[in-house]
Amino acid sequence: MTRRQAGNSDLVEVALRNDRLTVRLLNLGATLWDIRPTGSDTGLALALRSADEYFGNDAYLGVTAGPVANRITGAAFELDGRRHHLEPNEGPNQLHGGPTGFSHRLWELETVIDPDGVSRGARFSLDRPDGDGGYPGNLSVTVEYRLDDNRLRYRWTATTDAPTPVSLTNHAYWNLAGCGTITDHVLSVPAEHIVEVDGASLPTGALPPVDATAFDLRTPTLLGRVIDRLDGVGVDHCYVLDEAAASGDKPIVLSHPPTGRRVQITTTLPGVQVYTGRYLDGSERFGGHQRHGGVCLETQHLPDAVNQPTFPSCIVEPGPPVVHTTDYVFTL
Repeated sequence: MTRRQAGNSDLVEVALRNDRLTVRLLNLGATLWDIRPTGSDTGLALALRSADEYFGNDAYLGVTAGPVANRITGAAFELDGRRHHLEPNEGPNQLHGGPTGFSHRLWELETVIDPDGVSRGARFSLDRPDGDGGYPGNLSVTVEYRLDDNRLRYRWTATTDAPTPVSLTNHAYWNLAGCGTITDHVLSVPAEHIVEVDGASLPTGALPPVDATAFDLRTPTLLGRVIDRLDGVGVDHCYVLDEAAASGDKPIVLSHPPTGRRVQITTTLPGVQVYTGRYLDGSERFGGHQRHGGVCLETQHLPDAVNQPTFPSCIVEPGPPVVHTTDYVFTL
């Protein structure tokens, strides 16, 4: 295990490694800071240069976003007859849990899984009191990263004493080449429908088919072509995953043909937000990463599910823990 204190005394780094992959994690935001083939100078996801920079991580690079990832219309929702008002951070709406969301908090390093002298996993925990940020219920969440050969498992659990919405996601920006843009990457997503959004990226409630549209990623598709077909803007939409996405029979697959690198993603969650990095602009605010420098594949509940009665529920009830996993299996 590698564990050190960064410039801030409360900021902790943990390193996981085997002979295939090396992963660095931060307790700030339960963040995937860096992942790369062991011994390589080339990473597989965008990162900031130092741990302290993650206190100003406006692009959410690698964080655990929550308690509810993506957008909540009007930063409010009704649950059991009571209206809950949240903290807006994108105009009148809330994005990724708002200005005090889980991505901005220092999680407790609860457990390091270290069976043979080399770290294979780490578990972070966070408690949120009832009413914090406007959310109901005393909520306890854990995020575990587990490294096994060429697979990284991201697992989150949630328990509460009152009904409350929870939808955590990892917000890594994948770039399997380690530099440049993702226009030469190829992506396939097993989804026949996307979540329709309006001009403010808020769900309308409709789930239109991807058939015969630029959003159709059911077969491997060059991301540069997708971005061009969408007027250079690219994708920032949630895909409604086929049930087979959780079994491994139809994984999400991102590949980089020039290097032969690939990652296959399976998840127990119903959706994946595909975001091709349109707002990255090369500035220090975004760690110097350029437009379309990475693609996010954020497994999650469908956005704004708390305000969309036809979407699968993201409400966690008192009782046994709710558990969701996302597996990333790499070909290097």
